[in-house]
Amino acid sequence: MTIQEILTAHRPLANAPDDTVCACDSTWRPNAEYRAHLSEVLEKHMREREAQLRQLVRDMTDPGACWFDHHGGCQEHGYLDLKPGEQCPHTEAKQLLGDEPNGR
Repeated sequence: MTIQEILTAHRPLANAPDDTVCACDSTWRPNAEYRAHLSEVLEKHMREREAQLRQLVRDMTDPGACWFDHHGGCQEHGYLDLKPGEQCPHTEAKQLLGDEPNGR
């Protein structure tokens, strides 16, 4: 489900000065409760998407350790033109996932 689909499924069907009806279940909620309900649904969706993306990055990341030539290029993963201070993308992915400490 996309964010747009979530927003459509939880759109306000009716409003009163202090209450809103959510399309997901046609329930009247105080406005603050409606906003909390929508926030909860969106946060759950974002946590699920983050887990999917983290797994995708993990699946696409070579678990092998980098090894560098005398020019600083990563021979293991084929990133031969790394500039000083740049990291191999596989190392960056591992750091992003929390699978490797900071380093080259």
